[in-house]
Amino acid sequence: FFPIYHLLRRISPPKLLIWSGIIIGAAASGLYALAAAVATGFSERIIGPYNPCLFGYFSVALAFMSLSGVYFFYQKNPKLAVLPFLGFAGGLLAAFLSGTRGSVITIPALSVIFLLQVRGHLKKINVPMVLGGAAAVLVLLALIFPHLHLAERFQKGIAEARYFIENRDCVACIAPP
Repeated sequence: FFPIYHLLRRISPPKLLIWSGIIIGAAASGLYALAAAVATGFSERIIGPYNPCLFGYFSVALAFMSLSGVYFFYQKNPKLAVLPFLGFAGGLLAAFLSGTRGSVITIPALSVIFLLQVRGHLKKINVPMVLGGAAAVLVLLALIFPHLHLAERFQKGIAEARYFIENRDCVACIAPP
């Protein structure tokens, strides 16, 4: 983190370059995840370059970073404000297709942080557009949620927790036998 932060402070790249890179990264992760899911017939978790967990975590982080660029693009041209939503949708789609429970669990908390961050700009941008666009993406993802591996993984996690609680004498048990 510190080397990247130091580099960005040193070279001061244009804001458009940073926001565009974030949005392209989020959209690319979504496109990659969708292509990989189609190639496997939606039968496997999407791994990404390292493993499904890191791919899911980075994708959800890029999604919300993209969404934070709405005000910047709205200032440039109100029509460009749709770009962060494309990045948001791509990042969340990748997180969902990765099957990473932790990334999905963070979405409500990150939504609250986003609303706190954007509240200072709410008078300057079209509030219904921002909230409606984010809600539309979340509703779309909620509609496809039952068809993803996440539903199974959440049920498995609950079963594992229940098994662990019921078998307190089991020191090293992680999953039911």
